[in-house]
Amino acid sequence: MKPVEFSRQVDYNTYIKLVLQLIFESAYTLAFYFAGFFSLYLVYVVFDIPKEDSIIILLVILIAMLVYPMRIYSRAKKRFTSTPSASEESFWRLDDSGIEIKSRSSSSYKGWDMVVKITENKNWIFIWYNNAQFTFFAKTSISKEELQEIKKIVLVNRKKQAA
Repeated sequence: MKPVEFSRQVDYNTYIKLVLQLIFESAYTLAFYFAGFFSLYLVYVVFDIPKEDSIIILLVILIAMLVYPMRIYSRAKKRFTSTPSASEESFWRLDDSGIEIKSRSSSSYKGWDMVVKITENKNWIFIWYNNAQFTFFAKTSISKEELQEIKKIVLVNRKKQAA
């Protein structure tokens, strides 16, 4: 594989939007909200619960459904503001051996054997090191052919997830 080099700089708003988008696309979040709405349905349609009790149950469910995204937002905000290199421009190099990311205050290298999977959405490519830890870059940073080549390398060398 011919080495691919590019730079990336992410601002606060883009980072927060991206984290929230990832969270709300996850199966866990969808299951959480489905369970919440299903619980509301059960309380009001199926079970014959006294009105006073049903209001308390409704409030508890709604508060949980509102607190969840606020908690995700606050954790993402804390992560971005507490990581000095988060807002710095980073310089990436992808080659046969792995991923090298350098910025003014940090430098990291991960071999392809440390990567679990690569996913993408409309604008971003995500390189996952486990189910929660990932890095990302703009889809426009590499060509489709380079992305396919990277995916092939990851398929051959990727880290096996613990079951």
